Amino acid sequence: MNGHVSPHSLEAERALLGGVLEEPEQISRFSGLREEHFYRPDHGRLWRILQRMTADKRPIDFITLPGYLEQIGQTERCGGIAYIVELPDYTPATANLAHYRDVIFEEKAGRLRQQAGDILFRNPQDADALKHSLALLAEAAALGASGSGLVDGATIMGETLDLMQQEEEQAKAGQLGIPTGLKALDEKIGTLRPGEATILAARPAMGKTALMLNFLRGCIGMAPYVENPVEHRCAVFSLEMKATSLAKRLLCEGGQVDNKRIRSGTMNGDDWGRVLASAADYSARGDRWMVDDTAGLRIGDITARIEEQHAKDPFGVVIVDYLTLIELEGKKGDSRSAAVGAICKTLRDLAKRLQFHLVLLAQLNRAVEQRGVKVPMMSDLRDSGEIEQTADTIVFIYRECVYSEDADPYAAELHIGKARNGTLGVVECRFEGRHQGFYDMAGAGHAPSGDMANPLTG
Repeated sequence: MNGHVSPHSLEAERALLGGVLEEPEQISRFSGLREEHFYRPDHGRLWRILQRMTADKRPIDFITLPGYLEQIGQTERCGGIAYIVELPDYTPATANLAHYRDVIFEEKAGRLRQQAGDILFRNPQDADALKHSLALLAEAAALGASGSGLVDGATIMGETLDLMQQEEEQAKAGQLGIPTGLKALDEKIGTLRPGEATILAARPAMGKTALMLNFLRGCIGMAPYVENPVEHRCAVFSLEMKATSLAKRLLCEGGQVDNKRIRSGTMNGDDWGRVLASAADYSARGDRWMVDDTAGLRIGDITARIEEQHAKDPFGVVIVDYLTLIELEGKKGDSRSAAVGAICKTLRDLAKRLQFHLVLLAQLNRAVEQRGVKVPMMSDLRDSGEIEQTADTIVFIYRECVYSEDADPYAAELHIGKARNGTLGVVECRFEGRHQGFYDMAGAGHAPSGDMANPLTG
C-alpha cells in the first residue's frame, strides 16, 4: 500500500491559486481552505500567506506580493516569483474557483483515507492504530462535507437516524457526550458534545479556572459520578497561568489538601501522601491531557497546534483560558468586537471541522459591580454580541459571598444564559476555594471537611 501515489490534483491547486491572484477579493470566500489541504507544500505556504495578507488588509498584486514574500523570507519556499506570476495562466475560469476548492478538499480526503488504510495495514491488531485510523476517516468525512454543498434530504435523514441510534446506544452505556464534572450541569446542558462551543464567564475570583478544571477532569474520565468513564483527550491553552500552577490546583482538589498549605509550602505528611496519590492518578492519564502555557499566542498559533496534535490523537475537549488574551492576526485599529468575533469564529469553525468540544473562558465587564443585583446577564459579556453568536452554551458563575460577608461561603450558582441544546436556568452547587473545586450539592463530590480555610479564594 505504501507504494501507491497519494491522491492529488496539482491542476486544481494551480487553478485556485492563479484565480485568487487574478481576483484577490475571492480569497475570503474560502476561509475553510487551509495550508495543509494542499498537496504541494509551496502551494500551501503561498495560500497561507495570501490569507494572512487578506487578514492584514494588505493589497495583493504582482508588485506587493513579491515584496511581501521577500520581506518575510518566503519567496523560494513559495515556488519563486517566476512560478507565481505564471499561476494565473493555469486558471481556465475564475468563475469555477469553488469547484477547484472542492477538488482540493476531495484529494486531501483521499490522502487521509489512504493514510488510515496504511496504518491499519501495518498494525491490524493495534487498538491505538484503529483509533488513529478512525480519526483520520472522520476528518476525511468532514472534508467531504465541507466541499459537498447542498445535500439531498434523503441522505440527511439517513445520517440523522444513524446518529440518533448511536446516541441512544451511548446513552444506555452512560457515555453520551463528555461530562462536565458536575452531574447537575450535565443534566441541564446535555454534556459536552463534539463540534459545539461553551463559554464559561464570570468576574474575577468567581472560580472560572476551578470550573474549567472540573471540565478537564470530566473529559479525561475522572468525573466521580460516571460509572463507566471514557478517557477522552483534553488540551488546555493557559494564556495567563503556568502549567505548574494549574497542576497544583488539580492536586489540591484531587488530594483534598488546603490550597493555602500548598502555596505556603507547609504541607504535613498526610497532605503529601494524598497529593502523591492524586499525582499518580493524573500521571496515569498523562497522555489524555496537555497544557500549553505559552504567553501571547496568536490565533494562528493556537489553531496550528490544535490541528497538529489532533491529527496524532483526536481531542475530546479544547479549553482556552482566556478569550481576550489571544492575539489576533489582523490589522491594528480593527475594533475589539471584530477581533473577538474573528477569534471566536475561527476556533468555533475548527471545533466543528475536527469534532471536538470548544470551551472558552471569558471575563465579564465591570457593569456587574455597579448594579444592586450582581447576578450576571448576557449583556455583561465583553463584546457580548460576537461571543453570544458563537456559543452553543453560555455558563455564568455567580457566588454571592464574593459581594456579601453574610452569604454562605460555599454556595455557588451556575446560570445557563444560553443552551442551544439544553435548558436555561440555574444550577446550584458547592464551591470550595481551599480545594479549588466545584461539587454537586449532594452525592457527587467531596463534602466540606477539616479546618475552614478561606473558601472565597478562586
